[in-house]
Amino acid sequence: MAFKDLLLSLTSYPEPTAVSAVEAAVGYAALLEARITAVAFEIEIPMPLGFYADALVDLSGLIAVEREKSVRHARDLMTAFEGEARRRGVPHEALVSPANTARTPALIRDHARLRDLTILPLGPTPDYRNVVAETVIFEAGRPVLVLPEAAALTPALDRVMVAWDFGRPAARALGDALPLLARAGRVAVVHVDTGTPPETTRTRDDLMRHLDRHGIAATFETIEAGDRTVGAALADHAVDAGADLLVMGAYGHSRLRDFVVGGATKSLLAAPPLPLFLSH
Repeated sequence: MAFKDLLLSLTSYPEPTAVSAVEAAVGYAALLEARITAVAFEIEIPMPLGFYADALVDLSGLIAVEREKSVRHARDLMTAFEGEARRRGVPHEALVSPANTARTPALIRDHARLRDLTILPLGPTPDYRNVVAETVIFEAGRPVLVLPEAAALTPALDRVMVAWDFGRPAARALGDALPLLARAGRVAVVHVDTGTPPETTRTRDDLMRHLDRHGIAATFETIEAGDRTVGAALADHAVDAGADLLVMGAYGHSRLRDFVVGGATKSLLAAPPLPLFLSH
């Protein structure tokens, strides 16, 4: 099934999503010939203290200033989004509504459950957006495309790398990514050797035949982890190979909002070096 209905999550507070990431997201929609909906929230900050504290430091005034900042950021982001979508001729919709930060991750998750793919821009260091990303990745049940704001992105699928270990998350990610892989110029499947053989009765040739039946001519390569984590090994190899996108399964689970994230997933989400296609 092709990706026809995309979601873009935009952050208005405390710092807005980079406009370059907005433009890249619309570029992916154009590349996939899909409709894209951008969602942003005007953050509501509750009054944490009572009358006396407000009288002393004018908390209500400070909160009003921060609220206005969020409203302004949301408005500017949507202006940039709609301008870029019109420029590229991409069908689009912009949704802005009020919400507090505690509810935002679940609200975006609910939107994501009704989209083929959700695009999540992340900064160079972990912040509130990582909480949103983990919620969507582990609870939405749909794939996610993480865009690193630190990189100058030109949306492309010339070289796509697929992380493979014969496990369930990798299989899910591979299946979800088939529409992207079918559009890719080159597909490289990469297995990171950690010294422990994968638990499987199948072989790399079986995987290659499966991809070939989808019209995907891929290569298979095993790399050594060495003294690196699996996430670091994948990131290094993807960057060295000039990959446009890394497809991988997301390891972890959410329990009462206490996220237990697998090592490779956690390290790549902390500082994504290139766009990541993640499925759980």
